[in-house]
Amino acid sequence: MKQIFVKNIDEKIDGVVKASDDGKIADEVREYVLTNEIQTNLEQFLDTYNDPTADYTNGVWISGFFGSGKSHLLKILSHILGDAPTQHSTDDNNREPITRTEVIDNMKAKALQAENHELEGLLDANLRIPAMSLLFNIDSISQKGSKTALMDAFIRVFDDARGYYGANKYVAKLERDLDNDGCLEQFKTEFERLANKPWSKGRA
Repeated sequence: MKQIFVKNIDEKIDGVVKASDDGKIADEVREYVLTNEIQTNLEQFLDTYNDPTADYTNGVWISGFFGSGKSHLLKILSHILGDAPTQHSTDDNNREPITRTEVIDNMKAKALQAENHELEGLLDANLRIPAMSLLFNIDSISQKGSKTALMDAFIRVFDDARGYYGANKYVAKLERDLDNDGCLEQFKTEFERLANKPWSKGRA
């Protein structure tokens, strides 16, 4: 009886998708269903995003009832729009992290299966826009009580993605300044010589 199904029906699928957890991203991409509504909205979004002359604001709001798939859509969209830092894209069983190209190829195959050639073309065009996606839970990063909590959270994630020490904005600024002056690597070498440990271990 099981042979009549295209996919393995005994495979365990996690019913809850967490946007900030990429431990099972390959499975989540493979199992993602492009409904008619999602196809329509993706077409509209990518058509605007891919157009360099569009004068729209750059904010997008994803809304829906609890359990409607907002986190799953957000995660898929983040991998479509840009490359994700390696540390945020690891998969189970020590498999190689899934790449942006692989995610888009998977979505293009789903669009082709739905005979939606417009979406297929938009996905292909989007891949030619170089970008990096930084997906994070702002509530777990922002410091409560700070007047600049929102901005600080964005800066921290951005610094982390660039290899700076986002956990301390003053240390991160030092690293940025040294990097801009072309002295960061020399500084790291000198620090390790004097402290007997690498800068990545000592900067905290």
